[in-house]
Amino acid sequence: MSPFDKKLKTTEEITSGDADNKKSIRKRAEDFFNEYKDKSTANFDNITPDTVRELFHELRVHQIELEMQNDELKKTRDSLELSRAKYFDLYELAPVGYLTLDNKGIILEANLTAANILGRPRASLVKQPFSKYITHEDFVIYFKNQKSLLEKKEPQSYEIHINKSNGEIIWVLLELNLLQFGESSQIFRVVMRDITEQKISQEKITWLLKEKELILKEVHHRIKNNLNTVMSILSIHSNNIENQETIKSLQDAKSRLNTMLVLYNKLYRSENLLKLSFKDYLTPLINEIMDLYPKLENISLNTNLDDIPINVKLLPTVGIIVNELLTNIAKYAFNNQSDGIINVSAASRGNHIRLEIQDNGIGIENIMEQNKKGLGLQLVNLLTEQLDGKLTIDGKKGTSFIIEFDTFD
Repeated sequence: MSPFDKKLKTTEEITSGDADNKKSIRKRAEDFFNEYKDKSTANFDNITPDTVRELFHELRVHQIELEMQNDELKKTRDSLELSRAKYFDLYELAPVGYLTLDNKGIILEANLTAANILGRPRASLVKQPFSKYITHEDFVIYFKNQKSLLEKKEPQSYEIHINKSNGEIIWVLLELNLLQFGESSQIFRVVMRDITEQKISQEKITWLLKEKELILKEVHHRIKNNLNTVMSILSIHSNNIENQETIKSLQDAKSRLNTMLVLYNKLYRSENLLKLSFKDYLTPLINEIMDLYPKLENISLNTNLDDIPINVKLLPTVGIIVNELLTNIAKYAFNNQSDGIINVSAASRGNHIRLEIQDNGIGIENIMEQNKKGLGLQLVNLLTEQLDGKLTIDGKKGTSFIIEFDTFD
């Protein structure tokens, strides 16, 4: 067998690859060349044309094979480059920080966003305990949620403070997930979001709302004081007037002002300046109206008011309606009667409210006969229309006034 026949076999051995051979293909080729480069040219005399043609054929095939392998390597390289680019965009440049922790809370991996949030080079984070960057005040929160994750095997979400390298303290939202768990090891994925600006905005909104509440309370307080002043002026005028009709008119005006005074007094003391309880507003208002008429001391008052939250924009209108109806009943319904009953009830179904004021007095026709002007009922009709409501009057047994309307948020 010629040296080149031997070389051909060795080439096949080289191209097939020997995983156990520690020498590179390049080194083996050099060794083979050095082995034969000093041989006598007489050794080439035994090469036959067929051997040369066979050798040339094998070399060409081998060249084509190498070119094909090179093309495949290029395609693989391009695919890997594309995957790397996608991984870089999706993981490294994600809008949230990603951390991988072992069961001891040691950072195994961190993306660039996490490093930016923590304000530290990514290389310095690896092999460091994540708790190192959490403020001491929030240690309990962090370890409590980590324990809960291990026990319940359910994701945990919570907010804590983080110390950045420049000394700045920021708010972050952490979401912990258990990626791998077993008897001896657990791997955690931490998703981290910087919510500092959001927290600052929330605190600013909270402060502005508190400031607005203080301003509204002050406004309600001043309105209440002004109403008191007006009522005092009306009282002074009524004391200096002898005409009974004029005195009654002033008393009616005072009673209407009182409905608003009760409202603003409630608003000044309330935590919620947008809504008030129907029951909390009407109960003291009804009692004050009844106290204005001593002749009603033998009249029984029954109230059954649901605790309905209602927009304060509606309450002055409702208050004046209640005032007008009760005032009319107090003035006219029980003439020449030693006793009687007044029932006031309010109930809701969804956003629909039904208010009923009922008495067992002389009836609506007799009341209208005594109150020729009927200004109170005219005002009640007008105010009911403002509520987009419906007024129903039943005079069969005494008088029953039913007002129905819808609330709004």
